[in-house]
Amino acid sequence: PVTVTSYDGRPVKVEPNTLVGQGTDVYSQAEVLGFYDPDRSQGVLKRTEQGLYDGASYGDAIAAMKEAAAAGGMAVLASTHSSPTLARLGGDLASSGADWVWWSPVGRDSELAGAQMAFGKPVRTHYDLSKADVVVSLDGDFLNGHPDSVRMSADFAVRREPELGDMSRLYAIESRFSTTGVVSDHRLPVKSSDAGAILQLIEAGLGMGTPGARAAALGKNEKVAAFVKAVADDMKGSKGRCVIIPGVNQPAEVHAHAHAVNAAMGAVGTTVSYTDEPAAGATDAGLAALVAGMRSGEVKSLLVLGGNPAYDAPADLDFSGAAENVTVFHHGLYRDETAAMSDWHMPAAHWLESWGDARSWDGSAHIAQPLIKPIAGGMSAIEVCAALLGREGDARAEVRATFDAMGLAGNGEARFRQAIHDGVVDGTRMAALDLTVGSLPAIAEGGDGTEITFFPCPKV
Repeated sequence: PVTVTSYDGRPVKVEPNTLVGQGTDVYSQAEVLGFYDPDRSQGVLKRTEQGLYDGASYGDAIAAMKEAAAAGGMAVLASTHSSPTLARLGGDLASSGADWVWWSPVGRDSELAGAQMAFGKPVRTHYDLSKADVVVSLDGDFLNGHPDSVRMSADFAVRREPELGDMSRLYAIESRFSTTGVVSDHRLPVKSSDAGAILQLIEAGLGMGTPGARAAALGKNEKVAAFVKAVADDMKGSKGRCVIIPGVNQPAEVHAHAHAVNAAMGAVGTTVSYTDEPAAGATDAGLAALVAGMRSGEVKSLLVLGGNPAYDAPADLDFSGAAENVTVFHHGLYRDETAAMSDWHMPAAHWLESWGDARSWDGSAHIAQPLIKPIAGGMSAIEVCAALLGREGDARAEVRATFDAMGLAGNGEARFRQAIHDGVVDGTRMAALDLTVGSLPAIAEGGDGTEITFFPCPKV
């Protein structure tokens, strides 16, 4: 949720929305640079026998896309987004016979799978570090790489001012230097595959189980043993005011056991809470099934919304090879690798020049209004999907339809305008769930040997 300053009809500065009370990160601030980027796509491209050429219109591309959809076998690969309107349109397209697949090159599959193991359903985890006396980061970077890192950073900072009261203590267990590790009070460097073993040792120190062979071997190291004992003692002395946060790259069973530790330490309801997960369907499994359909001929045409799978899809899927069998429509800000292999490329409108909506990490709905007409003649993903459905109305009407469907008290034009003014739809925050941790599988054993850890830039 942000506010944007505009001079002479030009957006120039992104700032926090003070009504919501959250800040912005460097990437949000830099969105203005992306808006004015001269390398943005400036027109529709159509493939001929000689290659991709300018000259086609958006109307031509939409007509071709409708024709392909009418022939059957249409699929949509949408870059993961929290927009309720885009999700609603995706459901409408799925009802009309098109396959809708969410996907992001850096997903949260293991985190959701861990919640499934622990609670029987994929849920979203929320951390309140303003209430935490002891924080344990398990091979993650919640201050810089978490989807809610802006708020978590602010909450963490509140407890790091000695003038304001007792300071929190941060333990970082990690395989690389991270922003979180740099500001930690105590840091234990370990291989990423050994983070689960360290968690086993912490569980044993809390009286929650017996460590496996790898964990027992690591526990013989004096430095590791002293670190784990300090963590366990601190957590036992701060029941209800402690939390352990596993990194997104950790396997599902590590996330599941972290949920169990937080529950046993009384963190749930204070430093930890859970809500439904709106993006539960955005997994790599959906992309794999889509590529299989492209190879088998089940998928005959594909609309790529906002992503660049020709560049960042898993190499073993060979997305580009599978795409040779289908008619590909690409919608994006740039003429990138996916645009180069597509039959049609349509320039996307930037969010600063589009009607749209989104949900923040706590589930609150936000409405965005354009500050300027599209400078490159692009359309938003909402407009493209609506056109594919035969609804040629503007994106504002689609966003308004989503707002009306929320069933909020006092729905109407006045409240819709108020939501536009405020940037947030009051009363849409997701409710906390009451969950119980079930039986869990053992954490897989790591081993000796050289290990390479791959991690994404936080922007991805």
